[in-house]
Amino acid sequence: MTDFSVSVQATDSGSTVLDLAGELDLAGARAMRTAGFAALAEPGCSTLILDVAKLTFVDSTGIGCWIELRKHARQHDQRFVLRGPSDNLTRILTMAGLASILDVVGHPAAEKEA
Repeated sequence: MTDFSVSVQATDSGSTVLDLAGELDLAGARAMRTAGFAALAEPGCSTLILDVAKLTFVDSTGIGCWIELRKHARQHDQRFVLRGPSDNLTRILTMAGLASILDVVGHPAAEKEA
């Protein structure tokens, strides 16, 4: 069993934040997927934000779930955002060609320069 947690917080602005922490693998991806689809189904949810800053590991299952959630959000005129990826995760997303299709905000390197 891996060390993974997901907490959900709805904001007044119509966004729902999934705060992800630990290792996002097959077991964690199930919990994240369930929470993500539940959040997108809530009336008034215009944006799903996955805060990934506290992730220590992400496998292909987790990334696949992000793509699935993004696709679902776009089909329902909702926004999907990854917030706070590490340098390593940003590099993986770039190498996989996903950095250009995922809405990624709050990259740590950009914040250090500010």
